[in-house]
Amino acid sequence: TFELENQKETLLKERRNLSDLENDLSYQQQQLAREVNA
Repeated sequence: TFELENQKETLLKERRNLSDLENDLSYQQQQLAREVNA
C-alpha cells in the first residue's frame, strides 16, 4: 500500500541519517584519540 511505501522510504532515510551520524562519531573519536596520543 501507499502507506507502507511511505514508511519504508522514511525508514531508509532515517537509516541513512543514522549511518551518517555514526560516521561522524567514529571520525570524532579518531580525532580525539589522535589528540590524546599527540
